[in-house]
Amino acid sequence: MNQSKKTLHSCTAQFFKVKIVMLLWMLLISQFILADAVHSQPVRPAQLRQMVLSIEGLTQDEQQQLIQSLNSSFKQIASGEDFDKQRLNNTAAIISALHFEGADIDIIADIAAKAYLAESNGAPAVYIRELALIAIANRLTVQQLEQGARGIEDLLNAGIDPMVTEEFISYGLYNGWSGATIQAAANGLLRGVKQGLPPKRLALTLIISIDQANSQRNSAQTVDEAIAFFKSQQHKDSEHIRSQEYAYQALQNALNQGIIPAVADEVYYTAIEDQWSSALTAAVYQGLIDGTKQGLTQEKLATSFLVRLAQTERVLSPQKLIEEEIKFVAELQQRRTQLLRADEQKYKRRPVPADVYRKSYLTPLREPEKRVQRNYQNFTNRRFINVDLMRQTIQDHLGPPPTPYRWGGTGKFGIDCSGLVMTLFREQGIFLPRTSANQFFVGKPVSDKLQFGDLVFFSKYGPAHPVTHVGIFIGGDKFLHASASRGVTISSLNKRYYRLRYKGARRIF
Repeated sequence: MNQSKKTLHSCTAQFFKVKIVMLLWMLLISQFILADAVHSQPVRPAQLRQMVLSIEGLTQDEQQQLIQSLNSSFKQIASGEDFDKQRLNNTAAIISALHFEGADIDIIADIAAKAYLAESNGAPAVYIRELALIAIANRLTVQQLEQGARGIEDLLNAGIDPMVTEEFISYGLYNGWSGATIQAAANGLLRGVKQGLPPKRLALTLIISIDQANSQRNSAQTVDEAIAFFKSQQHKDSEHIRSQEYAYQALQNALNQGIIPAVADEVYYTAIEDQWSSALTAAVYQGLIDGTKQGLTQEKLATSFLVRLAQTERVLSPQKLIEEEIKFVAELQQRRTQLLRADEQKYKRRPVPADVYRKSYLTPLREPEKRVQRNYQNFTNRRFINVDLMRQTIQDHLGPPPTPYRWGGTGKFGIDCSGLVMTLFREQGIFLPRTSANQFFVGKPVSDKLQFGDLVFFSKYGPAHPVTHVGIFIGGDKFLHASASRGVTISSLNKRYYRLRYKGARRIF
């Protein structure tokens, strides 16, 4: 009996020892699993929180909302390592810019995560920053951001005209090209230029070919076929090819006469796709030039021409049709036309070199240049701005509807902040640099009371960054600018977010 009890106690003790050992092993394993889970957690809440708290100008509510949204949007970034500090700094700058532009918190968080991923994949941060503004309204994918930024870098590094690069990549992004299509198009343009094909004309051909292609087709194949077709047609003497050549020459002449590239290109696309005759192409482009000289808005002219032509089955007299549309637009725009004509009569304008009109938003990546005083070009003898003319043009851009925001844009189809300033002063016969950073170094600084027409500058990426945004002071505490979320709009200088990022003002006269 005693022996049985001893045996039972021994077995029980052994059982508990085994159980304790098993529990210890399970506890140890669970700790490893938990540690590994924490280590592989795709979101680093502490880092994201620290990044948000480093952005100046956010209220406590905005900080909390943004932290919550970022934690959600950054879950897609699956990595066993901490977030890269430099990329987080770049992301913070993008968040600051998006908030400056008035984007919703959820949209800001979504774009921030996509920008971080695009940069992680090797896309250049400086161009991701610019393209991120497009995503406010267009909700770009990671691949679109990545390939758009890569495309810009590759095309500029290859020495392709920044104006062609800007128009080519922005067209693709605004028209919904996939990341793969943007990549194929940029590679095709690079390849064609290396083979000696003209960049501008090849870019236009690729745009038309991609837009006309079946959505199910491979984009790389479409690009290859477009380049092959372009090369095969160069030495043929058909009526169709002569019409294309004529349309391209008319496009170049229109650009040299001051027609906005977006308008000139839109006419070219339509002329090629609808197979206009040379006479019709000539009449439309000449109508744009003549209407512009009368002070009419180019986008309104182009829209009027294209709508009328779409409604007309057979054009018997292209010149007469265009003259009728110019008269129609002039009647709608009579007040502004009268002001511009009176201004031109009072301040005799000298001929403007063609290259003054073609100003790209982009510059190739290089070492930061030394900031020097920038000269603006005055092609009149004026000593002050025509306030009535500027107010009229401002109202035209405010709408309704307001002119939409478009990265790199300079007209009614779409405009960015420096493009708006450049356009308003160009009407006065004053030609300013293309970017806000360079506009900050024209005229003279204003430290006392601001006047109507003074340029006001901000750093949307944060107070420590250089100038990246510009507007025009219009009185009180208000300034006019092009907002990525609202288009052309009026804001208050006293709004805390603008006040924190205010960099100064300049007066042209």
